[in-house]
Amino acid sequence: MKERENLIGRIFGRLTIVSFSHVSVQSGKKRHKWLCRCECGNMTITSRDNLISGSTKSCGCYQREGVVQRMKAFRTKDGPSNPLWTGGRVEDHRGYFRLYRKEHPNHDCNGYVAEHRIVMENNIGRYLRPEEIVHHIDGNKKNNNISNLVLFPSQREHRLCHLKQKKAFSMQGCTVTKV
Repeated sequence: MKERENLIGRIFGRLTIVSFSHVSVQSGKKRHKWLCRCECGNMTITSRDNLISGSTKSCGCYQREGVVQRMKAFRTKDGPSNPLWTGGRVEDHRGYFRLYRKEHPNHDCNGYVAEHRIVMENNIGRYLRPEEIVHHIDGNKKNNNISNLVLFPSQREHRLCHLKQKKAFSMQGCTVTKV
């Protein structure tokens, strides 16, 4: 039988081997497990193969530090300087497209404004007031062509439009279904 290699005292990444721990059997193969002390002070048990191949370099602190550093980088950079930047046009959870416009007076906390509002603003030559509502005529939230958009002065008028559409649709449905 092959004698176990003595790894005590050897250093692999941030890990220093302290002692042999045990032998485990995985998929019919024996794996020698070693007790290691990480530079951060934590103890961990890992296999010889993972140490030699470099797939285990620490107790997990190295990976956690990397995640924290990447998260800090993403949080401190917005817009095009952020590594996750996709061009400034995103679809929100309600199905509307939003554009990154940090300089816009009505941007949300992330710097985005609804695309249909920007299209309407460009058409009328001024910023929209918060109470003004842009309506999609065909009901398609992704169709932000100016010919598909109508501006209502308030939510009340917008609601009335929807009620009239609903009433016209149901009356039309009744006439179609009559025999």
